[in-house]
Amino acid sequence: MDHPESLAADLAAGGLPAEQVGRALVEGYQSALRAIDPDDTDGREAVVQAFVEAFFHLEPAAQNAAFTEFLDSDDLADRAFLDQFAGHELAAMAPRLDAKGLTLLLDYAKVATDQADERPSELISILSDTDAIMSARRLAASKIHERMAGMQSTTASSDEAVQALRAQLPDPSTYLQVSIDGFRSLLSLERRPDRFERILRAWGAAVTADVEAGHFDRATVWFGALTEEPSFPGTLQPAVAEAIAGAATRDLIEASLDARNPDARAFLERVARHATIPIIDALAEQEDASRRRVLLEALTNVARHNPSVIVSRLGDDRWYVVRNLVAALRHVDQPAVISAIRRLLKHSEPRVRVEALRAVVRHGDDTLTALRDALADDDGRVREAAISLLGDMGESDGHHALMEASEERSRPLGERVRTIGALAIHPTPEAVAYLQQTAQRRFVLSSSGRQLRVAARNALRGIDV
Repeated sequence: MDHPESLAADLAAGGLPAEQVGRALVEGYQSALRAIDPDDTDGREAVVQAFVEAFFHLEPAAQNAAFTEFLDSDDLADRAFLDQFAGHELAAMAPRLDAKGLTLLLDYAKVATDQADERPSELISILSDTDAIMSARRLAASKIHERMAGMQSTTASSDEAVQALRAQLPDPSTYLQVSIDGFRSLLSLERRPDRFERILRAWGAAVTADVEAGHFDRATVWFGALTEEPSFPGTLQPAVAEAIAGAATRDLIEASLDARNPDARAFLERVARHATIPIIDALAEQEDASRRRVLLEALTNVARHNPSVIVSRLGDDRWYVVRNLVAALRHVDQPAVISAIRRLLKHSEPRVRVEALRAVVRHGDDTLTALRDALADDDGRVREAAISLLGDMGESDGHHALMEASEERSRPLGERVRTIGALAIHPTPEAVAYLQQTAQRRFVLSSSGRQLRVAARNALRGIDV
């Protein structure tokens, strides 16, 4: 028997309509059972379990088609398929079925509750105070609310008939919280791994559906329902982690990269806290600059609370990934993080060394040593960054390093000129004295000497001395 996920993929191959895929699952199930000896209980059970698991890997429309066919059958083998579903799973299917499917489901629930060896405690709720019927009612109520909203544009809001009808309908604003409460209750009660994983698949489907619909605020609530104050035992945490990683698909992340939508940014940050690696991978492959900024912002917020996962990826072979991760860690003032970044001052890529230098200067001890070393770097971009950072420091020791650099004849003239300008950013008395001395030099014959003198005079014009 194929792996359930492979089985589902085979059924969906070829781009068949969802109804045909659902029918193919039913026919495949029936054919597989006919090939098993009726006395081979283990073999028949394996077939049933494989096809039930494959069912959950199908698209919702294909699931609906297959489910309705099973419900419409009187065959005991098809009944065995339905009997694998828990009551809450049947209830979750109800609002997705058409009128025929829902009627068949309610008939099946009634028959099941009449049989002592079945699951009356689970299914009786579908017949009365029911997630299934309530879901169907909510769906209908939502549709009526939409129509009534349209009516109000042509009907006075004081119309007594409209207002009376509205009062009889449940409030759609309460549906999400009711669903969340039910979901968390299921998490706290279910201990069977296969059933727990099905609950998590339903959670992933809810998150994905809300993101695809642009309801990022709802998706954030669903994410929090699973990750905040967990209602499940710690032994099931690996399954939860796998479900979160599975939900954080590239499509879901891409759909959340709207810099102008605060709800989308808040959702992406929530995802990044619990699925940091997929966010890092998305950042590595994102070509659009504005979308990269959104991803980097999410990682920066993660780094403030839990930098360890990001630090663990600093050894990535792709220099641009490392540079972005260092940028995300720049605001973290933790010795272990700073130590990891300091090691990148020797990275083979200059752009990584520049980013690491900025981060070390922001938080690290002995930054002057790092900046002096950077002034002697083989790459001009690193030296330029060191000049700028030394000027921003505005400290006497840093200005002495700049003065020394400006006198080095082997240094490119452009850098020497910029060291002069950097001394004027936050001038110390020593810096002002050096600038005055340089500006007043006479009998300067070399072109470079004259340019340094001009630079010093221009710098002094911006200083109140």
